[in-house]
Amino acid sequence: MADLKALSCEMAKLKRQIETVLYISGYQENGDLSGLSDYRQIKSADDWQKVEEYEGIITQAVHLSNF
Repeated sequence: MADLKALSCEMAKLKRQIETVLYISGYQENGDLSGLSDYRQIKSADDWQKVEEYEGIITQAVHLSNF
């Protein structure tokens, strides 16, 4: 049986972490990750790949946080 109290505590932590990631990424201001697409920050194909991966993760996080 799942421990509801422990789960609630972890979910609260996760919510704060998601909010922090959204703030740092600029998602809350722009509604997307265009703030990360600053060409001065992206110096390689690996950087572009990271941004694309982060976009997918953050999109899922936003979707989950709407529950």
